[in-house]
Amino acid sequence: MGMTRLMFPAVVLALAAACGDDLEPACLPVVRAAVEVEVRDATTEELRAELARGLVQDGAFTDSLQVVRSDGPHGVASALGAAWERPGTYRIRIERAGYQPWDTSGVHVRADQCGASPVHFVARLSPAA
Repeated sequence: MGMTRLMFPAVVLALAAACGDDLEPACLPVVRAAVEVEVRDATTEELRAELARGLVQDGAFTDSLQVVRSDGPHGVASALGAAWERPGTYRIRIERAGYQPWDTSGVHVRADQCGASPVHFVARLSPAA
């Protein structure tokens, strides 16, 4: 009995040492939008992704933004996403009726072990004049 108690911790330590720090993180079997933009009204902060449209561009690559998240009790569209698992440096443009176009550039998405490390931010749309 005494020998068994001593061997168990030794076996666990040996297995842990054999694994070392070389373990790669497990990637989930999901595809993530590299760019995710929560769309809000700049004045009221209300969600405005519903009926919004837009593009992300990185050089010759272009992708359409689509609804990737809905919030609230009625499932109101809250965020748009694009560039699935694609690292790059993006220009983003969003348009919605009744609002001025919104755009930004230089959005850098880094590569990670599973594809791309998603970038999340908020676009506040200003009402049209």
